[in-house]
Amino acid sequence: MRRNMIGLAAIAVGAFLAAPALAEQYQSGPPAGGTEGTMQVKPGDTVYDPGGEPVGTIASIEGDTAILATGNVNVGIPISAISHGEKGHVITMTKAELEAAAKSDAPK
Repeated sequence: MRRNMIGLAAIAVGAFLAAPALAEQYQSGPPAGGTEGTMQVKPGDTVYDPGGEPVGTIASIEGDTAILATGNVNVGIPISAISHGEKGHVITMTKAELEAAAKSDAPK
């Protein structure tokens, strides 16, 4: 499967427009369990859209980029654009939006 990279700008704009509640949930400091730091993004983790629907699974981490496998495409997403919600990791795009953006960025 060919890996597509989405521009940082698209994800950053989406992250900027995310609901303030999501941003508040993903801040440094001790979470409820008392462990220091933020939720760590690691291979095998599921990523959800704002509505709680699964988008894909983290396939790998490459520097500051998480490679998200949706089943149709592998997409590089800046780790800084991944927040934490009720179910786990959250991005601001749905699976369909992410796949469409990845396909439009693919070399022709």
